Amino acid sequence: MSKFLESGIASEFSELNISEEKENIEKLPSRAMKRCSFKKTSNTVSSKCDQKLIEDSETLDSYFLQHGNYINCKTSNHTLSKLRVGNHPGIPDPVVLEQFRNSYKPKQSPTLEKLRSKLGTRLFGNWRIYLREGFNILLYGIGSKRHIMEDFRKQYLSKANCIVIPGYGYLTNIKQILNCICHEFLHVADSCKNPTEQLQLIYDLFKKDEAEKSPLFLLLNNIDGPGLRNGKAQAILARLAEIQHIHLVASLDHANMPLLWSHNELARFSWIWEDCTNFYNYTEESSFANSQILQNILGGIGSGSDTTGSVGAMFASLRQVASSLTQNARDIFRMIVEYQLETPFQDGKGAINGIAMEDLYWRCRDAFLTSNETTLKAQLTEFRDHKLIKIKKVSFILNLFFTR
Repeated sequence: MSKFLESGIASEFSELNISEEKENIEKLPSRAMKRCSFKKTSNTVSSKCDQKLIEDSETLDSYFLQHGNYINCKTSNHTLSKLRVGNHPGIPDPVVLEQFRNSYKPKQSPTLEKLRSKLGTRLFGNWRIYLREGFNILLYGIGSKRHIMEDFRKQYLSKANCIVIPGYGYLTNIKQILNCICHEFLHVADSCKNPTEQLQLIYDLFKKDEAEKSPLFLLLNNIDGPGLRNGKAQAILARLAEIQHIHLVASLDHANMPLLWSHNELARFSWIWEDCTNFYNYTEESSFANSQILQNILGGIGSGSDTTGSVGAMFASLRQVASSLTQNARDIFRMIVEYQLETPFQDGKGAINGIAMEDLYWRCRDAFLTSNETTLKAQLTEFRDHKLIKIKKVSFILNLFFTR
Protein backbone atom coordinates (compact mmCIF):
# COMPACT_ATOMS: atom_id res chain seq x y z
CA MET A 1 0.00 0.00 0.00
CA SER A 2 2.84 2.37 0.89
CA LYS A 3 4.69 1.56 -2.35
CA PHE A 4 1.56 2.32 -4.32
CA LEU A 5 1.17 5.68 -2.58
CA GLU A 6 4.82 6.56 -3.21
CA SER A 7 4.58 5.76 -6.92
CA GLY A 8 1.35 7.77 -7.21
CA ILE A 9 2.89 10.76 -5.47
CA ALA A 10 5.99 10.57 -7.70
CA SER A 11 3.87 10.46 -10.84
CA GLU A 12 1.87 13.48 -9.66
CA PHE A 13 5.08 15.45 -8.93
CA SER A 14 6.51 14.56 -12.37
CA GLU A 15 3.34 15.74 -14.06
CA LEU A 16 3.47 18.98 -12.05
CA ASN A 17 7.12 19.58 -13.08
CA ILE A 18 6.33 19.05 -16.77
CA SER A 19 3.36 21.41 -16.60
CA GLU A 20 5.49 24.08 -14.81
CA GLU A 21 8.22 23.83 -17.46
CA LYS A 22 5.63 24.34 -20.21
CA GLU A 23 4.28 27.38 -18.42
CA ASN A 24 7.81 28.82 -18.05
CA ILE A 25 8.50 28.29 -21.75
CA GLU A 26 5.25 30.01 -22.68
CA LYS A 27 6.17 32.95 -20.42
CA LEU A 28 9.48 33.55 -22.26
CA PRO A 29 9.68 36.90 -24.12
CA SER A 30 9.07 36.97 -27.81
CA ARG A 31 12.71 37.99 -28.54
CA ALA A 32 14.04 34.95 -26.73
CA MET A 33 11.62 32.70 -28.61
CA LYS A 34 12.82 34.20 -31.89
CA ARG A 35 16.43 33.57 -30.93
CA CYS A 36 15.62 29.99 -30.06
CA SER A 37 13.67 29.40 -33.26
CA PHE A 38 16.17 31.08 -35.65
CA LYS A 39 19.35 29.82 -34.09
CA LYS A 40 19.56 26.88 -36.46
CA THR A 41 18.80 28.94 -39.59
CA SER A 42 21.46 31.68 -39.03
CA ASN A 43 24.06 29.74 -40.98
CA THR A 44 21.74 29.39 -43.95
CA VAL A 45 20.99 33.14 -44.00
CA SER A 46 24.69 34.06 -43.94
CA SER A 47 25.43 31.60 -46.69
CA LYS A 48 22.71 33.16 -48.85
CA CYS A 49 24.17 36.64 -48.30
CA ASP A 50 27.66 35.44 -49.23
CA GLN A 51 26.31 33.80 -52.34
CA LYS A 52 24.55 37.02 -53.37
CA LEU A 53 27.74 39.05 -52.89
CA ILE A 54 29.68 36.58 -55.02
CA GLU A 55 27.08 36.82 -57.77
CA ASP A 56 27.18 40.65 -57.70
CA SER A 57 30.98 40.70 -57.90
CA GLU A 58 30.90 38.26 -60.81
CA THR A 59 28.46 40.46 -62.71
CA LEU A 60 30.66 43.54 -62.13
CA ASP A 61 33.77 41.70 -63.28
CA SER A 62 32.01 40.40 -66.35
CA TYR A 63 30.82 43.92 -67.25
CA PHE A 64 34.34 45.38 -67.18
CA LEU A 65 35.75 42.36 -69.01
CA GLN A 66 33.24 42.82 -71.82
CA HIS A 67 33.56 46.60 -72.15
CA GLY A 68 37.23 47.02 -71.29
CA ASN A 69 39.98 46.69 -73.86
CA TYR A 70 42.98 45.55 -71.84
CA ILE A 71 45.01 44.45 -74.82
CA ASN A 72 45.44 47.90 -76.38
CA CYS A 73 45.83 49.74 -73.05
CA LYS A 74 48.59 52.35 -73.37
CA THR A 75 49.87 55.19 -71.23
CA SER A 76 48.55 58.57 -72.32
CA ASN A 77 51.05 61.03 -73.71
CA HIS A 78 48.96 64.09 -72.82
CA THR A 79 51.28 66.21 -70.68
CA LEU A 80 51.12 69.75 -69.32
CA SER A 81 53.57 70.90 -71.97
CA LYS A 82 50.84 70.50 -74.60
CA LEU A 83 48.77 73.14 -72.85
CA ARG A 84 51.21 75.78 -74.03
CA VAL A 85 50.20 77.65 -77.18
CA GLY A 86 53.23 78.79 -79.11
CA ASN A 87 55.66 80.69 -76.94
CA HIS A 88 53.05 81.55 -74.34
CA PRO A 89 54.32 80.45 -70.90
CA GLY A 90 50.88 79.24 -69.80
CA ILE A 91 50.50 81.81 -67.01
CA PRO A 92 47.97 84.63 -67.64
CA ASP A 93 49.12 88.21 -67.86
CA PRO A 94 49.02 89.79 -64.36
CA VAL A 95 47.31 92.93 -65.71
CA VAL A 96 44.59 90.91 -67.45
CA LEU A 97 44.16 88.75 -64.37
CA GLU A 98 43.78 91.83 -62.16
CA GLN A 99 41.19 93.33 -64.53
CA PHE A 100 39.23 90.09 -64.57
CA ARG A 101 39.31 89.87 -60.78
CA ASN A 102 38.07 93.44 -60.37
CA SER A 103 35.27 93.00 -62.90
CA TYR A 104 34.03 89.75 -61.37
CA LYS A 105 30.97 90.07 -59.16
CA PRO A 106 29.14 87.11 -57.62
CA LYS A 107 25.44 86.61 -58.30
CA GLN A 108 24.52 87.33 -54.71
CA SER A 109 26.29 90.71 -54.67
CA PRO A 110 23.05 92.80 -54.22
CA THR A 111 22.11 90.74 -51.18
CA LEU A 112 25.62 91.03 -49.77
CA GLU A 113 25.60 94.80 -50.30
CA LYS A 114 22.38 95.10 -48.29
CA LEU A 115 23.85 92.94 -45.53
CA ARG A 116 27.01 95.04 -45.52
CA SER A 117 25.06 98.31 -45.21
CA LYS A 118 22.95 96.87 -42.40
CA LEU A 119 26.07 95.80 -40.52
CA GLY A 120 27.53 99.29 -40.84
CA THR A 121 24.35 100.97 -39.65
CA ARG A 122 23.99 98.62 -36.72
CA LEU A 123 27.61 98.51 -35.52
CA PHE A 124 29.51 101.67 -36.40
CA GLY A 125 27.77 103.90 -33.88
CA ASN A 126 28.55 101.51 -31.03
CA TRP A 127 32.17 101.13 -32.11
CA ARG A 128 32.88 104.80 -31.51
CA ILE A 129 31.53 104.48 -27.96
CA TYR A 130 33.54 101.32 -27.28
CA LEU A 131 36.78 102.88 -28.51
CA ARG A 132 36.18 106.07 -26.55
CA GLU A 133 35.71 104.04 -23.35
CA GLY A 134 39.05 102.27 -23.76
CA PHE A 135 37.93 98.98 -25.33
CA ASN A 136 39.25 97.43 -28.53
CA ILE A 137 37.11 95.74 -31.19
CA LEU A 138 37.64 92.28 -32.67
CA LEU A 139 35.60 91.24 -35.73
CA TYR A 140 34.88 87.58 -36.39
CA GLY A 141 32.58 85.56 -38.61
CA ILE A 142 32.44 84.04 -42.09
CA GLY A 143 33.45 86.38 -44.88
CA SER A 144 36.04 89.07 -45.51
CA LYS A 145 35.91 91.89 -42.98
CA ARG A 146 38.20 94.18 -44.98
CA HIS A 147 35.34 96.08 -46.64
CA ILE A 148 33.59 96.64 -43.31
CA MET A 149 36.71 98.09 -41.72
CA GLU A 150 37.28 100.29 -44.77
CA ASP A 151 33.72 101.64 -44.56
CA PHE A 152 34.24 102.41 -40.87
CA ARG A 153 37.44 104.28 -41.67
CA LYS A 154 35.81 106.36 -44.40
CA GLN A 155 32.74 107.27 -42.34
CA TYR A 156 34.20 107.90 -38.89
CA LEU A 157 38.01 108.05 -39.13
CA SER A 158 38.56 110.09 -42.29
CA LYS A 159 40.04 113.02 -40.32
CA ALA A 160 41.72 110.95 -37.59
CA ASN A 161 45.20 109.46 -37.42
CA CYS A 162 44.66 105.99 -38.83
CA ILE A 163 47.01 103.22 -39.96
CA VAL A 164 45.59 100.31 -42.00
CA ILE A 165 47.68 97.15 -41.61
CA PRO A 166 47.23 94.22 -44.06
CA GLY A 167 47.97 91.38 -41.68
CA TYR A 168 47.16 88.77 -44.33
CA GLY A 169 50.36 89.60 -46.23
CA TYR A 170 53.35 87.33 -45.69
CA LEU A 171 55.67 90.33 -45.46
CA THR A 172 53.71 91.92 -42.62
CA ASN A 173 55.31 91.41 -39.22
CA ILE A 174 55.43 93.15 -35.87
CA LYS A 175 58.67 94.95 -36.73
CA GLN A 176 57.08 96.62 -39.75
CA ILE A 177 54.10 97.72 -37.66
CA LEU A 178 56.35 99.34 -35.06
CA ASN A 179 58.49 100.98 -37.75
CA CYS A 180 55.38 102.39 -39.40
CA ILE A 181 54.16 103.91 -36.12
CA CYS A 182 57.57 105.36 -35.24
CA HIS A 183 58.60 106.66 -38.66
CA GLU A 184 55.38 107.49 -40.50
CA PHE A 185 53.26 108.73 -37.60
CA LEU A 186 55.59 109.85 -34.80
CA HIS A 187 58.44 110.87 -37.17
CA VAL A 188 61.01 109.57 -34.72
CA ALA A 189 64.60 109.08 -35.84
CA ASP A 190 66.18 105.64 -35.99
CA SER A 191 67.26 105.70 -32.37
CA CYS A 192 65.65 102.39 -31.35
CA LYS A 193 67.61 99.22 -31.91
CA ASN A 194 64.95 96.59 -31.18
CA PRO A 195 61.15 96.27 -30.90
CA THR A 196 61.28 96.54 -27.10
CA GLU A 197 62.83 100.01 -27.28
CA GLN A 198 60.35 101.05 -29.97
CA LEU A 199 57.45 99.89 -27.82
CA GLN A 200 58.76 101.81 -24.82
CA LEU A 201 59.19 104.94 -26.94
CA ILE A 202 55.61 104.68 -28.22
CA TYR A 203 54.34 104.19 -24.68
CA ASP A 204 56.22 107.24 -23.38
CA LEU A 205 54.91 109.50 -26.15
CA PHE A 206 51.28 108.42 -25.97
CA LYS A 207 50.97 108.66 -22.20
CA LYS A 208 51.40 112.43 -22.42
CA ASP A 209 48.37 114.72 -22.24
CA GLU A 210 49.04 116.08 -25.73
CA ALA A 211 48.31 112.64 -27.21
CA GLU A 212 44.65 112.91 -26.18
CA LYS A 213 44.02 115.44 -28.95
CA SER A 214 45.44 113.17 -31.67
CA PRO A 215 44.82 109.50 -30.81
CA LEU A 216 46.01 106.75 -33.11
CA PHE A 217 43.64 104.18 -34.66
CA LEU A 218 45.10 100.87 -35.84
CA LEU A 219 42.94 98.92 -38.31
CA LEU A 220 44.53 95.48 -38.44
CA ASN A 221 43.12 93.15 -41.08
CA ASN A 222 43.72 89.56 -39.96
CA ILE A 223 45.43 89.69 -36.59
CA ASP A 224 45.97 85.96 -37.21
CA GLY A 225 48.08 86.56 -40.32
CA PRO A 226 51.12 84.35 -41.01
CA GLY A 227 53.61 87.03 -39.92
CA LEU A 228 51.74 87.75 -36.67
CA ARG A 229 50.86 84.19 -35.67
CA ASN A 230 53.42 83.89 -32.87
CA GLY A 231 53.58 84.66 -29.18
CA LYS A 232 56.03 87.55 -29.43
CA ALA A 233 53.99 89.47 -32.00
CA GLN A 234 50.75 88.98 -30.07
CA ALA A 235 52.39 90.11 -26.82
CA ILE A 236 53.59 93.35 -28.45
CA LEU A 237 50.18 93.95 -30.02
CA ALA A 238 48.58 93.47 -26.60
CA ARG A 239 50.96 96.07 -25.14
CA LEU A 240 50.06 98.48 -27.96
CA ALA A 241 46.34 97.94 -27.41
CA GLU A 242 46.81 98.66 -23.71
CA ILE A 243 48.16 102.18 -24.33
CA GLN A 244 45.54 104.76 -23.48
CA HIS A 245 45.42 106.81 -26.69
CA ILE A 246 45.93 103.92 -29.15
CA HIS A 247 42.74 102.20 -30.35
CA LEU A 248 42.80 98.83 -32.12
CA VAL A 249 40.18 97.42 -34.51
CA ALA A 250 41.18 93.95 -35.73
CA SER A 251 39.63 91.06 -37.65
CA LEU A 252 39.97 87.34 -36.98
CA ASP A 253 39.41 84.35 -39.28
CA HIS A 254 41.26 81.42 -37.69
CA ALA A 255 39.09 79.64 -35.13
CA ASN A 256 42.06 78.57 -32.97
CA MET A 257 43.79 81.94 -32.87
CA PRO A 258 42.50 82.87 -29.34
CA LEU A 259 44.47 79.90 -27.98
CA LEU A 260 47.64 81.98 -28.38
CA TRP A 261 46.41 84.63 -25.95
CA SER A 262 47.09 84.26 -22.27
CA HIS A 263 44.88 85.72 -19.55
CA ASN A 264 47.17 88.74 -19.23
CA GLU A 265 47.09 89.41 -22.98
CA LEU A 266 43.30 89.11 -23.08
CA ALA A 267 43.07 91.62 -20.24
CA ARG A 268 45.34 94.02 -22.13
CA PHE A 269 43.42 93.65 -25.39
CA SER A 270 40.03 94.32 -23.70
CA TRP A 271 38.19 92.93 -26.70
CA ILE A 272 34.61 93.67 -27.67
CA TRP A 273 33.72 90.70 -29.89
CA GLU A 274 31.55 91.64 -32.87
CA ASP A 275 29.93 89.08 -35.18
CA CYS A 276 30.41 90.44 -38.71
CA THR A 277 29.33 87.45 -40.79
CA ASN A 278 28.83 88.78 -44.33
CA PHE A 279 29.79 85.87 -46.69
CA TYR A 280 32.06 88.12 -48.73
CA ASN A 281 34.75 86.45 -50.81
CA TYR A 282 38.31 86.50 -49.45
CA THR A 283 39.56 87.95 -52.72
CA GLU A 284 42.31 90.18 -51.39
CA GLU A 285 43.29 87.86 -48.55
CA SER A 286 43.51 84.74 -50.72
CA SER A 287 45.72 86.50 -53.27
CA PHE A 288 48.50 86.38 -50.65
CA ALA A 289 47.96 82.70 -49.89
CA ASN A 290 51.16 80.67 -49.95
CA SER A 291 49.63 77.58 -51.50
CA GLN A 292 52.24 74.97 -52.35
CA ILE A 293 49.81 73.24 -54.73
CA LEU A 294 49.22 76.49 -56.62
CA GLN A 295 52.95 77.10 -56.88
CA ASN A 296 53.50 73.59 -58.22
CA ILE A 297 50.80 73.98 -60.88
CA LEU A 298 51.87 77.43 -62.04
CA GLY A 299 55.52 76.47 -62.00
CA GLY A 300 54.90 73.32 -64.02
CA ILE A 301 52.81 75.12 -66.64
CA GLY A 302 55.26 77.97 -66.90
CA SER A 303 58.21 75.69 -67.47
CA GLY A 304 56.34 73.45 -69.88
CA SER A 305 57.18 70.40 -67.79
CA ASP A 306 54.95 67.76 -66.33
CA THR A 307 57.22 67.28 -63.32
CA THR A 308 55.65 69.94 -61.16
CA GLY A 309 56.94 68.61 -57.87
CA SER A 310 60.50 69.72 -58.60
CA VAL A 311 59.35 73.33 -59.02
CA GLY A 312 57.62 73.29 -55.66
CA ALA A 313 60.73 71.79 -54.08
CA MET A 314 62.81 74.56 -55.64
CA PHE A 315 60.62 77.26 -54.09
CA ALA A 316 60.73 75.57 -50.69
CA SER A 317 64.49 75.19 -50.94
CA LEU A 318 64.84 78.83 -51.99
CA ARG A 319 62.92 80.04 -48.94
CA GLN A 320 64.89 77.87 -46.54
CA VAL A 321 68.28 78.74 -48.00
CA ALA A 322 67.53 82.47 -48.25
CA SER A 323 66.63 82.63 -44.58
CA SER A 324 70.07 81.29 -43.61
CA LEU A 325 72.23 83.20 -46.11
CA THR A 326 74.28 86.29 -45.48
CA GLN A 327 73.45 89.53 -47.22
CA ASN A 328 76.39 89.16 -49.64
CA ALA A 329 75.25 85.66 -50.64
CA ARG A 330 71.74 86.95 -51.32
CA ASP A 331 73.13 89.73 -53.49
CA ILE A 332 75.17 87.19 -55.48
CA PHE A 333 72.08 85.12 -56.14
CA ARG A 334 70.15 88.29 -57.05
CA MET A 335 72.80 89.14 -59.68
CA ILE A 336 72.37 85.73 -61.29
CA VAL A 337 68.59 86.09 -61.36
CA GLU A 338 68.69 89.65 -62.76
CA TYR A 339 71.04 88.58 -65.53
CA GLN A 340 68.81 85.63 -66.35
CA LEU A 341 65.71 87.83 -66.54
CA GLU A 342 67.39 90.44 -68.72
CA THR A 343 68.78 88.00 -71.30
CA PRO A 344 66.82 85.50 -73.42
CA PHE A 345 66.58 82.09 -71.82
CA GLN A 346 67.67 80.38 -75.06
CA ASP A 347 69.62 81.53 -78.07
CA GLY A 348 68.79 80.87 -81.70
CA LYS A 349 70.34 77.41 -81.64
CA GLY A 350 68.34 76.29 -78.60
CA ALA A 351 71.24 76.48 -76.16
CA ILE A 352 70.56 77.87 -72.70
CA ASN A 353 72.05 81.27 -71.98
CA GLY A 354 73.73 81.86 -68.65
CA ILE A 355 76.13 84.26 -67.04
CA ALA A 356 79.77 83.34 -67.42
CA MET A 357 81.76 82.59 -64.31
CA GLU A 358 84.33 85.28 -65.07
CA ASP A 359 81.63 87.88 -65.73
CA LEU A 360 79.87 87.05 -62.46
CA TYR A 361 83.13 87.21 -60.53
CA TRP A 362 83.98 90.71 -61.74
CA ARG A 363 80.44 91.93 -61.13
CA CYS A 364 80.55 90.63 -57.57
CA ARG A 365 84.00 92.07 -57.03
CA ASP A 366 82.92 95.51 -58.29
CA ALA A 367 79.98 95.37 -55.88
CA PHE A 368 82.31 94.33 -52.99
CA LEU A 369 80.45 91.03 -52.55
CA THR A 370 83.50 88.78 -52.77
CA SER A 371 87.26 89.21 -52.75
CA ASN A 372 88.44 86.00 -54.41
CA GLU A 373 87.15 83.37 -56.79
CA THR A 374 87.39 80.55 -54.25
CA THR A 375 84.78 82.12 -51.97
CA LEU A 376 82.47 82.71 -54.93
CA LYS A 377 82.78 79.10 -56.09
CA ALA A 378 81.99 77.86 -52.58
CA GLN A 379 78.83 79.97 -52.53
CA LEU A 380 77.80 78.78 -55.99
CA THR A 381 78.33 75.18 -54.92
CA GLU A 382 75.84 75.73 -52.10
CA PHE A 383 73.32 77.13 -54.57
CA ARG A 384 73.82 74.13 -56.82
CA ASP A 385 73.45 71.63 -53.98
CA HIS A 386 70.08 73.16 -53.16
CA LYS A 387 69.08 73.00 -56.85
CA LEU A 388 68.78 76.76 -57.16
CA ILE A 389 71.18 77.06 -60.09
CA LYS A 390 72.73 74.82 -62.70
CA ILE A 391 76.37 74.95 -63.72
CA LYS A 392 77.41 73.78 -67.18
CA LYS A 393 80.70 74.01 -69.03
CA VAL A 394 80.32 75.57 -72.47
CA SER A 395 83.56 76.13 -74.41
CA PHE A 396 85.56 75.84 -71.21
CA ILE A 397 83.50 78.64 -69.60
CA LEU A 398 81.28 78.00 -66.61
CA ASN A 399 77.79 79.25 -67.48
CA LEU A 400 75.41 79.74 -64.58
CA PHE A 401 71.69 79.97 -65.14
CA PHE A 402 68.76 80.14 -62.78
CA THR A 403 66.56 77.04 -62.60
CA ARG A 404 63.16 77.74 -64.12
